[in-house]
Amino acid sequence: NWYREFEDIQFWSELDFVGVQAYFPLSDQPGPSASALRKGWATHSDKLAAVSRSAGRPVLFTEIGYRSIADAAVEPWKWASRQQAQVTESDNETQANLYTAFFEEVWPQPWFAGACIWRWHTASETRGAVTAIDFTPQGKPSLDIIRSGFLAAR
Repeated sequence: NWYREFEDIQFWSELDFVGVQAYFPLSDQPGPSASALRKGWATHSDKLAAVSRSAGRPVLFTEIGYRSIADAAVEPWKWASRQQAQVTESDNETQANLYTAFFEEVWPQPWFAGACIWRWHTASETRGAVTAIDFTPQGKPSLDIIRSGFLAAR
């Protein structure tokens, strides 16, 4: 997990990758810019690079995702209840900024191997208020950012 666990595991060198669920807090403010979020990656990037060097293994984000809400960078791991989904305003720009910062700051790092994006809905799940503010990039500007990021040469 992102909160110190990945730094404490002693057997990374026995595995192919250092696997991390990357729900790092990147800001203490709602609606941060991509530039501010890139700065938010700095401390986490340094720790990830150090673990990668120590283990002799690249880092793979086994899960990374952001909700479409203004404070997604503050507590990216946090889920919304259906009730919260009814009253929380969606913010696709913040989600897009988070992915932009990830692809600009983390993706090109030599210690980084790749990422699995959370959450992709099946066709029957892509309706309603929960989808508007949840982690999926489907039907949102973030999808184009993710597509471009994965297609870019590393």
